[in-house]
Amino acid sequence: MAEFMVVYVKTGSFAIDLETDMKGDSQQVVVSTPDENIQTLEPWSADPPHYVWNHRYLTINGEICTRACPIDPDMPVLLMPGDFAVAEKGALCIYCLLNNNEGLLEVFVLLDAGLDSQDFSWIRDWDNSQATASASLPVNSEPMVMAWAFNPGTKCDH
Repeated sequence: MAEFMVVYVKTGSFAIDLETDMKGDSQQVVVSTPDENIQTLEPWSADPPHYVWNHRYLTINGEICTRACPIDPDMPVLLMPGDFAVAEKGALCIYCLLNNNEGLLEVFVLLDAGLDSQDFSWIRDWDNSQATASASLPVNSEPMVMAWAFNPGTKCDH
């Protein structure tokens, strides 16, 4: 279960793609920008670049939206430095680094009472992936490089 979180883009450009669960439901994610608009992107494509600008902007009731704009699971959006996303508890999102940039996300998470930072799902998933990788390495093997599937820094344009 994903936690309630606020994700702030410090550097780089990211696609945020809201996913639906197995029942086709999704929790709300709201985005805001200090800029004049939020660009929408074509949904994920198997061929790179995986996300491309569709020359449209996020709108609410026909008006270009910049503050407290809910995103649609069928329409990823572009987040740039200064933008942020607020995700309800349970929202499943993919954050993909674009344009072959380096990027930095600042994540503020609200954990349930009694939990500490090691219980944060991104940290827990990373620890689990590392334990699985270590257990499957043969003795005296060459170093192994793994991509973390839950890593919000995944590059999605190459």
